[in-house]
Amino acid sequence: MYSPLILGYTVERLNSRLKLFQNLGISSEENANIVFSNQKMKEVIEFLLATGKYHTSSIVASPSALVWSIEKRLEPRMQILMLLESWYLIKKWPCLAVVTTLTNARFFNRFVRPCYDVIGDEHITKLFVEGIKK
Repeated sequence: MYSPLILGYTVERLNSRLKLFQNLGISSEENANIVFSNQKMKEVIEFLLATGKYHTSSIVASPSALVWSIEKRLEPRMQILMLLESWYLIKKWPCLAVVTTLTNARFFNRFVRPCYDVIGDEHITKLFVEGIKK
């Protein structure tokens, strides 16, 4: 049976999470604010579209991208990919699902490590490497 995914959850898992919040005394309205913040989703969508690398169809195909922090995950990764692109170290941008779902270590190993000798002195790369070590 097909179950649509919402932010990476099956319908059953999402219902189970919502029921858990209700059992903890959190109202349905508060529940929705915990699970989905319209303002946060809007900011993430605008950020992703502003990169010029991802379109609405990419976001629809990777709705889990909407739950990630712009400051802590999306922006640093976009800056690294833009840096790699500006130095012609990547020919094609990865799909949004790859950018958002890889762990920091896997993202680093896939995109930064192969080019580290070339971009090792760049500030954003140093920040990313230090972030992994923490």
